[in-house]
Amino acid sequence: MEQAALFEASAPKVLPEIVKVFVANDLKRVLLVKERGKPHDQHDIATGTTHWRKRPGMGLPGGKIEGTTEQMIEGIEYHLRKQGIETPRLASQLRRVCKRFLKMEHVVLTSIKEVLEETGIFVIPTSVRLWRRSDHEVMWFVMARPVKRGILGSLDVQIEYCAWFPEDDLPPNTYTRAKAMVREALERQKGTRI
Repeated sequence: MEQAALFEASAPKVLPEIVKVFVANDLKRVLLVKERGKPHDQHDIATGTTHWRKRPGMGLPGGKIEGTTEQMIEGIEYHLRKQGIETPRLASQLRRVCKRFLKMEHVVLTSIKEVLEETGIFVIPTSVRLWRRSDHEVMWFVMARPVKRGILGSLDVQIEYCAWFPEDDLPPNTYTRAKAMVREALERQKGTRI
């Protein structure tokens, strides 16, 4: 089994477009989303078998980096307003958060937007790193903490549901990559918990 590793020194030639976000609460629970999966266009009618490009399962919230800074901030504000959370100074607060992560504002804003869309939870990133399991599987890995509790539920059609799970008892259908990322994040947190 390949060991997943966070790395800083050996950056890839092309920066990844995918962001995955680890969110844990004070009760030592990890936020996971149940992805619907992506079937191939083919379905074997005779046997009733569906062939999958990606099987349905539990994973970390996340998605693709898309849009300008302003578009991302507008998307975050839209999702918060949809939950009845007022956002009068949110844009300036988000810019302050982004300044903590030099040249990473698109990664930071994508992580906030994706977690909000997929779970209804507003988070603030605490660290951003590149994560690599192989030369072909490189993505941004963001650790974040929940700051505003919205209505736990997905606004994303690709997500069936979301829930908090004990750190040491993830569901059996959790993707291997998600398990590796959770394990890595928990190792990094060990020294910071009281």
